[in-house]
Order: sequence, then structure tokens, then C-alpha cells
Amino acid sequence: MLIPDPCFIETIRRDSGSRRVLVHIANAWDQPRQLKLATVSKPEWVDLEQAMMGDTLSWKKRGKLPLVLNINTDHRYFPQEKTARESIRLEFESGESLTIYLTIQEITAGRTDFRGVFAIDFGTTNTCYAWKERVGEGLQIADLVKPPQASREIPTLLWYKDISNRALPVIDFGHTARDRIARNSGRSHSYVISVKRMMGQDRELVILDDRSGLEPDRYQRFRPEEIASHFIKDLLRDAEQRIGGRLTEIVATFPILYTRKKLAALRRAFRLAFEALGRPWSDDQLILRLDETNAAAFNYVYGQLLDEFRRFATQERQHRLLSYDFGGGTIDVSLLDVDLTRDLAGKIAVKTHMVGITGDRFFGGDIVTLAVVKLLKAKLAVKIAQVRIEQAARERQAADNAAAAQSQASNPWALGTSFAPAPAAAADDPWKSLAEPQPATTSIARPKEEEEENPETADIDNLTPPARTEHAWKVLADHADLVAEMCQIGQGAAVTIAKQVTDGRRKQSTLDQRELAQAIDDAIDTLIPTRWKTLEDAGDLIAKDTARKLFYELWLPAEVLKIRAVSEESRLATLTEPLHKIAKYAGIRPEDLMGITIAEAEIDAAIEPALRRSIGKAAQLLGSAGGSAPTASGLDFGGLVAASPSPGRPVTVLLAGNSARLPIVRRLVCEICQIDDHSVVMDPHGVKATVAQGACAEHLLRKDLGGGLIAYDAGDFTDRIPYSIGLFHKELALLGHAGGFATVLPRGTAVDTQLVLSEALQVVHAKATELSLFAYYHDHLLGLDPASAGPMAEVQPTTLGWFDLAKPEAEPWSGQFTQEIQVHLEALAGAFALVLVMDKNRELAAVRADGTTWHRLKASAESVPDAENPFGGVH
Repeated sequence: MLIPDPCFIETIRRDSGSRRVLVHIANAWDQPRQLKLATVSKPEWVDLEQAMMGDTLSWKKRGKLPLVLNINTDHRYFPQEKTARESIRLEFESGESLTIYLTIQEITAGRTDFRGVFAIDFGTTNTCYAWKERVGEGLQIADLVKPPQASREIPTLLWYKDISNRALPVIDFGHTARDRIARNSGRSHSYVISVKRMMGQDRELVILDDRSGLEPDRYQRFRPEEIASHFIKDLLRDAEQRIGGRLTEIVATFPILYTRKKLAALRRAFRLAFEALGRPWSDDQLILRLDETNAAAFNYVYGQLLDEFRRFATQERQHRLLSYDFGGGTIDVSLLDVDLTRDLAGKIAVKTHMVGITGDRFFGGDIVTLAVVKLLKAKLAVKIAQVRIEQAARERQAADNAAAAQSQASNPWALGTSFAPAPAAAADDPWKSLAEPQPATTSIARPKEEEEENPETADIDNLTPPARTEHAWKVLADHADLVAEMCQIGQGAAVTIAKQVTDGRRKQSTLDQRELAQAIDDAIDTLIPTRWKTLEDAGDLIAKDTARKLFYELWLPAEVLKIRAVSEESRLATLTEPLHKIAKYAGIRPEDLMGITIAEAEIDAAIEPALRRSIGKAAQLLGSAGGSAPTASGLDFGGLVAASPSPGRPVTVLLAGNSARLPIVRRLVCEICQIDDHSVVMDPHGVKATVAQGACAEHLLRKDLGGGLIAYDAGDFTDRIPYSIGLFHKELALLGHAGGFATVLPRGTAVDTQLVLSEALQVVHAKATELSLFAYYHDHLLGLDPASAGPMAEVQPTTLGWFDLAKPEAEPWSGQFTQEIQVHLEALAGAFALVLVMDKNRELAAVRADGTTWHRLKASAESVPDAENPFGGVH
């Protein structure tokens, strides 16, 4: 029989995380036992390590089996009483069973609620959080000037270990997940990278865990916000252990160009995380009012600017701050005016004023990493071609030598042989040597033993026809210099060949240029296929699965090379990580691929065009608002400021986000914005933490110190829109609306406002079935010709959403028209009109003139261009 030890815990604290307890199960038989688990019945807050359904448990003769119980004191169903008595029942396929009794003598109270401010910057690539106590609760007056404490950067990565419980999957996250992904990059169904990029999308991701091949319930489909909640849940638990308190309120930041749909998904992710922790939830527990760009700006304001103002005996100071946040998924830019004043009593007043915003929704650090992936892929493909051609040449030479030796040995009359009688053994059978096994030819393919030792490469098979592969070798070996130039100038094969023709270094017809460019592109993807979406569309699911694995094997090394290339003194990064899957696919040793270098100059060349466009938007924003950058139009920057501020207001550019560490960013900011280097500020060590710290400091000042030692006034940041909202249609240009954009809510309009849309706009009429609204971040470009607009000429309004005018909401509108709106509607004398209503949360609705029938703005599905989606499977 099997005899389990009782599991006795003297004291355990609620909300103290996971606690592991060891119990032993003794085998009383005089023979070894092996039993396969059929079912496990246990409390939800207890997990058994290495004892799941389908596992085989083994005992030696009269031996003991150690079993680890993992007790989750953070679980929503963890006992609320002061003691606990539970049982864990194991049933085996043989019909036998055993019960482990778990006794907890004393359960002490959990953590007390954290009364300070906790802020989190949930990033695409990395996440960071910051916290600070409030005055009187661990914080002294002297500590006010100190910045909030911040965590280290935590990779926004998840690895799913156990998904049998859909509501509470077991994951690795952060650095632990990064290590697992690096070792098992081919198992892309078990991990998620850059989940923030997917927020708000109507999709589900299939997740399989470590035991999905053994148990039928190890298959789940999660929406992006659910995956984000799994990461946030474990992050919050980790943060609580560090700060020593229970989190009940979270300040979270978001990209400045985040759509309403993405913000709603982010809010759902935090709600799900709180519910998974067993915490009560209400919407006011999540403060989502400060975007990442302005959070970084506030950190600078309440750090360096405020500190300088304290030290100098000035009574007032005006400043203009351009915050450029180069994050993992987006580039966000905001322009902020800051006024610091000091009264006679020495009290400091801080007033901030939002001037405008801009950015790039699809360009971020992931695109820089993708550029490194492409560089690495091209260089590796050339290396593979060279190694395989050399290998084939040696194998042919070895085969020729062996054939010559065999021919000479089998021909007694061959030149150089003696006419003396041959040895007896040879005389018996002169052809015997041809039938004997020959020594192996020289080969540099990976040894079979190494393949067996690395199961992650076992399913990597190269099914490409040999003739196509050999042709790819020849193309890349013959044009290695061309590929090297492609990497140097950051362009594809077609552009590089055209440049050589223009420079007179190549003479080739346009048709031949296209054919050669296509041949090079095909050769690179033949030797290292990574475009899995193309293969999936073609129906080749085997090749698609291999291509996906090869792409992800390149991703993490590319991230490392990106950092090293700008950190090393030589500005050159060397590949030191073995690429086992690519090496096996190519038929060479992993060490043959190591030593490939990526230069900072090559990364710069690849990203400079897109970066120039992005920084050009920031320069237009700054120049149009009266900053130092010039503007071609001389127009006012919309309705937020009545007149251009004083040109004497000094301008500082604040660089935030990890990708802002790239030296090219600072160089192009100085060049395009026409400012001196000393006016560009960046803390290379806190470039990520600055967002979380700024959000934490801003909320603390807003909530606790609005009338204390520091008077804080956020101005119109929260109650005015920093962009224009309008209608966009080519017919509107015929009515005199520049560019076809008819502004209905100008930049600077206060929230909680109403506006009548009449038939005078043409696109608004009784027979219309839908109406789309657009946001324009660069309305100062309206009316400019392409030459004046420069690189911004192609900038278009962004879709906010649309009203389905054929399907009103079921419930009547609960609001009321203002007196001004009622007068306006009466003046229209029954003509068709819609009232556009924006509430205090910037939610938009279209209300009919009857005051009850209304339509909610529906968010448009976001379409990410394939070229700007690093994980789209087309690169």
C-alpha cells in the first residue's frame, strides 16, 4: 500500500505569494511500483508539481516519493478563516487511490493596503513600474523632491506553463520568460511577444502549454487583453512583494495615439488581472488619464525644471517642452508649455498647458529590431551560401580522390605500379576493394549525435528541392558584394542595383535589374525562409511552421545585437548566440554562423527614412506652435492657443523610451528641429523608468498637493482635445474645405460639449446610412501645397470611428441638449440635423433632433500595414 505523510503547516500569511511544501509518499510493498495518475482532486489554491493527470509516479522497493505542493496564498479562494483543513485525493488508472491531508494551524492577516501612489508603464517590449508613499504615511516632507522609486525594466514576455485552468493559467514572465523563449523559440504557440501591439484587435491567439501533447485540456484561445491581464497579474503580485503592500489603485499610462478601442481593451486587461488576484474591482481603481509621452514630460518638469527653479531666485519661468517617446510599438510626441511661478511666501505654482500631439502608431523599437533581423538574415544567407559551396567543393574533391585511389588500386597496369608480382591477397581478387566500405568523405554537416541532444531542432526539416537550394548558393556567392552594399545603405536589392546603375558601376537593362533583384530576394528567403504568412497562403503548412520558427530564432538575438551595436565602443556587434535551427536547416554547424557582425551605421541606414518622417512631424508640431523649428505656412496651430507664444520661451526636447538611446535619434532631432544639442535631454539609465515615475509624481501632486507646498494646475490638459475632429471626404474640398477635411470640433475644444451638424455639410442628410469621424493631428497642414508641406504632404486624418445611422441604440438617450443647441435646432425649422455630443470621457455620440434617438460611435477596425507589422509573417 501507499502511505502519505500528513502535510502540516504551522503558520502561513495570506497574500504572501506561492509557498512550496514537501510531502513524502511511502511505498510499503517489497517491490517497486509504477502508477499512472487518472485524476487529481484538490483545492483550487493548491497545485501539485510533477503530479498531473497522465503522469506516472514511480517508487523504489519500500522507498519514498517526494511530492511538492504549491500553495497560492494570493488565490481568490484561499481560506479566509484562521485555520484550514483540506484533502488532496490522487486516483490512479489501476483503481488505487490515496489521500493527502493538508492542515494549516494558523493563517495570519495578509498585506495591508498600500496607501501611496503606484504607476505602471505597460510597454510593448519592456514594462516598468514606480511607487511613492504619501506624506504622513512613510513619506517625509523632505522626501517630496525625491523621484519615485522605480523597478528595473521587465521584458513584456509571457511563457505559458500550465493552461489547464483557463481563469488562472500558470506563466513565466519577464526575464524568466525571455530565457525560456531563447531556449525554445520554435514553440511559438507557448509564448507571446509584444502583446500590447495587439490590444483592441478582434482576434484570439491559440495557446498550448508544456503538456499540450499529453493532455486534451491543454488548449486555450485567449484574446489579447486576456493575455495582457496574465502578465499584469503576475507583475502586480511581484510588485506587492517588493513594496510590501496590497495594491488597490493603479495609475497606468498609454500611448498618446491610442484609439478608444485600445484604451477599452487596456482597461479590461487591468480589470481581469484584479479579478484573477481575487480583488474587488471598480472603474475608479484604474487611473487612465496620463499618456506615456506627457508622463515623461511631467517627470522632467517635477525633477530637473522644478529643482532648478528652487535653486535660483527667480519669480517666474516659462518653458516649452517637446516630449519624444520612442517606445517599442509606437512613437508618441507631445508639446507642452510649462509655467513656474513663486509668490512672496515662497510657494511654487506649476501650470502645464497642452499645445499639441503627434506621432507614429506603427513605428517603434520593434521595427528597429525587425531591421536588424533583415540585416542578420541577409548576412547569414550569404555565409550559408559560402560555407555550403566550400563544403560541396571539398566533398567533390574527396570523392574524386577516393575514386582515383580506387581506380589506381584496382588497375595493376596503371602508371607508377611495379611489374613485380602483386601480393597474394590482391591477386586473389583485384576488385575486392571496390566492394569494401569506403572511409567517410569530409563533411561539415552537423553530427547526428548533436541533433539527438537538441530536441528543439528535431522537427526542422529542409524540404526545398536541392536544385533550388544550390541555385540560391550560387546567386548569393556571386553577388556577396551587392548584398553587403544592401546592408550598408539600408535598402533592398532593387534600390541598391538601381543606385549602382545610376552611379555607373553597373550596366544593366531595367528588366535585368528586376530579375536580379528578385533572384537575390528569393535566394535569401530560400536559405532562411521566414515569410510564414506567404507559405500559409500557399497552403504549405509544414514549410510555414518551419519559417515561423526560424524567424523567432532570429528575433531575440537581433534585439541583443541592436543594443550592443550602439553600446560597444567599436559601434559593431558580433553574433555570439548559436542559431541551432537555422544551422540545421542549412546543413552546417552552428559555430559556422557565429561571428556575423552588425554595425550601428547599418542600423541607422535602415531606419533613417522612417525616423526622418517621424521627427519631421515633431518639428512641424514645434514650428507651427511658434517654437524654434521653421514653418512654411505661418499659420496658427489650431484653436488651442489664440496666438503664437512668445519666441523667447526656451525649448527643450525630452527623449524617452528605450529606442531613444539610438544616437541617430538625438542627431536627427537636432538637425530637423534646428536646436542645439544641449537643448536635448535624455537620461540613458532612466529612459524607460521616466514614464512610470512621471505618472506617479503627477498623480501624487494632483491628489495630495494641489493646495499645499506646491500648487499644481494641469491647465486644459484633461478637459480639451489636442487634435481636431471632423469629416473627411473628397466632395468637401469642393465646398471650400481644404484637403477635404471639414473641422467640426477644432483643436482645443473643451470636452463635454455639443455641436449641431446640419445638411450644409452635404455628407449629413436624412438618407445617409452612416457617418465617419476623423481626427487630424496636423490640421495646420490644411491648404498647403506639397512643396510647402514637405515630408508631411502624405499625412492624412486618422479614422476615429463611424455612426451607423440606420441602427439607433435600443435605449433612449439619457442626456439633455444645452440651451444653445435647442435654439440652433429651432432655427433649422425641422430640417435634418444631428447633434454631435462629446462627454467628459471624450466618448462621442450622434443624437437626433428629437433628443431621444441616438447612435454610439463605433470604433473602426485597425488595419496595420504588413510592412509595419513585425510579426505579420511577411518579412
